[in-house]
Amino acid sequence: MDKKIPNILPKQSYWMDQRLLTVRHNEFAWRATPPDTMEEWEEQRDFTRSQLALAAGLSPMPEMPELKADVWDNANYWGVVIRKVRIETMPGLVCTGNLYLPAKLKGTAPGILCPHGHWQQGRVNHEELGSVPLRCIMFARLGFVVFAYDMIGYCDNDQIIHRWPAALQRASDGGFVAEVHLPGGGIHALRARCVVGADGAASIVRRSFYSCDIRRYTAIQQWFPADARVSPFYSCIFDPVTSESCSWSIHKDGCFVYGGSFDPAHCREKFEEQKARVAERYGFRFSEPLRTEACTVFRPRRLRDFITGSDGAFLIGEAAGFISPISF
Repeated sequence: MDKKIPNILPKQSYWMDQRLLTVRHNEFAWRATPPDTMEEWEEQRDFTRSQLALAAGLSPMPEMPELKADVWDNANYWGVVIRKVRIETMPGLVCTGNLYLPAKLKGTAPGILCPHGHWQQGRVNHEELGSVPLRCIMFARLGFVVFAYDMIGYCDNDQIIHRWPAALQRASDGGFVAEVHLPGGGIHALRARCVVGADGAASIVRRSFYSCDIRRYTAIQQWFPADARVSPFYSCIFDPVTSESCSWSIHKDGCFVYGGSFDPAHCREKFEEQKARVAERYGFRFSEPLRTEACTVFRPRRLRDFITGSDGAFLIGEAAGFISPISF
């Protein structure tokens, strides 16, 4: 009997990406291997630049317009000068943000582009769990020039709306029309030749054009103040009494995080029951939560639960039904 493990991946070169072959985990240690020669370093530099350009949609690189930059104001904090910036990065499209400069800067310095992610207040978000301004000030105090820019639809970058559409439908010309509620009232119509749903289990693209007859769960997660213990750093818990799915615990950003996926019916009650069970059995200590988060997740069971789309309306990620099998 041949006990050799079969190779289930195709033999094309792109399936040999180490990100598919090497399993990452919370204790995975990554170390940068320095090149042996300048030629190797330049080769890796050119590859990394082309990889980033392709991922960002900048290959081929578009024509660079005149920046038409406006820089004004000088606010001084802890040895850092903070200035306001407005740059026309494309004809008619403006990028806004703050420039953080070391107060004693006299020549050139290394620069950092600082995206703010999905914090609710964007580049000015300042709270215990995360502060974008303090991150930039820290880098500037270390001698870097930092540009914290607004993502589209955040803070001062309000030319293009970054909001979930209230409705999505096909237009008479074969394209699509999305209706978006404006912050000050009213509705703005956005038109597109095609749409891609990458918006998770609550995908409006899937709900508008495809079957949503797929099992769903409600994922609930709470953040707690972390005590001096750091173990378990990560755990995966199966408690069939409260859910057929898994639950998890991690330490992140100085907090202890516990969550799980539950049947939508009585999901909160099952979550609290499970917390009591793991506290009694495993010694978990739950104090008053700092915050509670919840979302819908898919539980695909059949091949037809996976839909990638067609005719200009496409789905990717969990919106298409793809979710890690280890989650269940």
